[in-house]
Amino acid sequence: MNLQTRRLIVLIFIIIFLIIAPIVLLFSLGFRYNFKKNKIEHIGSLVFSTLPNEIKIQINNKEYNKQKKNFVVNYLPNYYTVKFSKNNYHSWQENIELQADISHFFNIRLFKKSVPQQEIKTTNEDIFISSDKQNVIFTRNNYLYYNQLKNIHTPQKLIEIKNIKNVIWNKDNDKIIVFSDNSLIPIQILSLSNYAEDKIIKLKNTNTQKALWSQPDSNTIYYLLNNNFIKQDLSENTPEIIFENKENIIDFTISDKELFFVTKGMDPKKLYLYKLDVEANKNSQFITYLPISNNIELNNTLLEENTLLIKDHNNNLMYFINPKGSLENNDSIINILYNTNSCQKNTEKELICSNKFEIFHYSLQTNKKTLITRFSKKIEDIIILKNSENIFVVNNNIIKAIYLKNNSIIDIIKLDKIKKLFIDEKEENLYFWANIGNNSGIFKLEI
Repeated sequence: MNLQTRRLIVLIFIIIFLIIAPIVLLFSLGFRYNFKKNKIEHIGSLVFSTLPNEIKIQINNKEYNKQKKNFVVNYLPNYYTVKFSKNNYHSWQENIELQADISHFFNIRLFKKSVPQQEIKTTNEDIFISSDKQNVIFTRNNYLYYNQLKNIHTPQKLIEIKNIKNVIWNKDNDKIIVFSDNSLIPIQILSLSNYAEDKIIKLKNTNTQKALWSQPDSNTIYYLLNNNFIKQDLSENTPEIIFENKENIIDFTISDKELFFVTKGMDPKKLYLYKLDVEANKNSQFITYLPISNNIELNNTLLEENTLLIKDHNNNLMYFINPKGSLENNDSIINILYNTNSCQKNTEKELICSNKFEIFHYSLQTNKKTLITRFSKKIEDIIILKNSENIFVVNNNIIKAIYLKNNSIIDIIKLDKIKKLFIDEKEENLYFWANIGNNSGIFKLEI
């Protein structure tokens, strides 16, 4: 091979390198040639995290069998239909626009197609789930029963009771306050960990209007008696008046140290919101006025976010109150949601709220709401999953799963009658009271 030939070969390799090197570099940097648009574009990524792990993913007409927890594929910017499916599961899909240099995340859970199994027979719809979602109280044949969900077939019979109104669990979920229409014994306090009839604490002939557990102490309750706030240590059974008020107190709630309450006052068109330090036992501090209503409910679930929720059932309003605010600084009322029945915490920055027919997001940062969906029939119940991506709704006796990513709805199951929807701690099973044919009681649905 002569010198001229060798030089030609070297020159060819240099030309090839100069052509291929930029292509390889662009490819490694995520650039591809888009033949539909006749130009070079940066790719976008589809990132999948699913439950269950092993599912089939279809992107337009191309299928992938996902075997591991996290799965990533790269595509050119375009519109895509992404479908998730698995045998014996409800499928789900979303239409997306994938943009250049953007990762589109899918945190998707598919729900099983299963048949409800009856766990407890009872015609009573009274069901009260503990905050840790591991224990349940229900009524049957005028008796109160307690059991753990993991041993739901062996309930413990507690007290005889008629016309139960409510059950409130303490923070340790081992004691309950039971409210009934019994005028002689309206309130009974039961210890579930070492239950015995002779250990039941009965508040007799008290005309008690409301009672709550102390947040830091599972052995202390606060209740309202003849417009006085009473603190009672259950171990000593010694009631103590911590605050006297001659006004008509409508409702109250309590946090770690502060008591919030609403009263009627001199102005017949106004309600008065106060707070009181229950440890310091100082004079109550006025927060703000509210329009008159005879059915006000205070909710302390958002106090960690410096927000007190107040539901006006008469006027169908939801007040968002700054508990540290004052009328003088004009910073007490953060916002008012009209036509709102309830709000539940979804994330640190967002609530899921609803009225009779609508479900919507509410941002704690912007104080704005965004519609999720609207139904023609009344919404009976809503629960939010821990992943903050899904909610279950009971509507027209159908349990529906809503994917908050695109607000799509899947019908899980339809029954004759469904009430009191709740989910276990691991979120593997739905529980609810239902009527199916001639059978009624608590049913379990594996999801």
